[in-house]
Parts: sequence; C-alpha cells; structure tokens
Amino acid sequence: MIDRGAFEDAEHNVYAGIQETTAWSFTTEVQSAPPAVSDFTKFAIGSGDGSGKMMFAAKDFRDHFLGANGSGMARIRIVSLPDKGVLKLGSAAVLAGDEIDAVYLADLVFYPPAQWTGKTSFTFQGSDHNLYSTAAATVELSWRVKGDINGDGKITNQDVIMLNNFIKNKIELSDEQKRAADMNNDGLLNAEDVKLLQENSM
Repeated sequence: MIDRGAFEDAEHNVYAGIQETTAWSFTTEVQSAPPAVSDFTKFAIGSGDGSGKMMFAAKDFRDHFLGANGSGMARIRIVSLPDKGVLKLGSAAVLAGDEIDAVYLADLVFYPPAQWTGKTSFTFQGSDHNLYSTAAATVELSWRVKGDINGDGKITNQDVIMLNNFIKNKIELSDEQKRAADMNNDGLLNAEDVKLLQENSM
C-alpha cells in the first residue's frame, strides 16, 4: 500500500501525494539464465573393416550439462560434424543444426572410416526446456582399430614387434595401446595375443 504524500519512482520521477489510500500491483519478470555444456572425450576400439561403431547414451551429454537452477537437459543441437566418419541417429545421417531429444540419444552412433585410427570431433549445444547453451561444447572421438598398437590404422608386423617388446618389459604402452593389443579381451597381454595379432596382421 502507498499512502498519502509525495513519492519518487525508480526512474526518479516525483509524484504529488495521493489523496486516498491506493493499492498498487507490480509484475516481476524472471529472466532465465541459459544452461552450459562442457567438452568430453569418447574412446572406443573396434574392427577396421568398416563395421565398427561408437555408441552414445544420454548420460554422456547429461554429465556435461549444467542447467540454470538445476534444470535438466531436454535435448541437444548438433553444431558441427566430424571431419572423419559418419554420425547417425538410427539409420539416418545427422546434419548440422539437427536437434535430438534426450530420449533418443541412445540411438546416436559414430561410424569411423575403414582402416582408420585417429581422432575427430563434433560440437553441440544443450537445452533445458527453454534455452540453448550460449556456447557449444566439443565431443572428441578417439577411435583405434583392434590390434593397431602403433596407431597407423593397420595391423602389421610392427604391432607384433611392439607387443612382444612390451611383454619382455622393453617398452611401455599407453592404456589405449594396451586395450588395442588385448586381442582376446581377457584383460591380459601375453603370447595368446601375439598369436592372434600375427594371424590378423597384413
């Protein structure tokens, strides 16, 4: 309630006193802040024959989404595409500008080129139910052909030599190289992996 007497508004306009008690109603508009997204990396190992693929889940993106006042992620928008391989949603190729609801992110798949080991990336924005993030985040895709220890996209005798040298404690391998060298996926690197590597080498 504003009673009698002169008063000044927020813009410094001065008004004469009001002769009768008057009720005033004010409406405040709350401006929502846009959410934010952050970069992350996906790593996978698979076949080099062109049938390999890297799967995604909504959690990959939700874990790198920060909504205003704790709001959740509703969808993403693809800003740019990988310069290697193909990004698909189900059987359809994804295009820059495509929006994907969070519930469908389990259908997002990256298909790397055949006989390729390397890194590429795409960028995305995240949205709550109202706004998209102002900046885009980068998803780095790191792919390695199974058995390609030296990262040249092929399985050759050089990979066999590297594995033998690792087993003999002559060299060290990175975690990615160890996963690529584990040909039978038993978590161990030994003579069985060397044999399988030799059988698959060019």
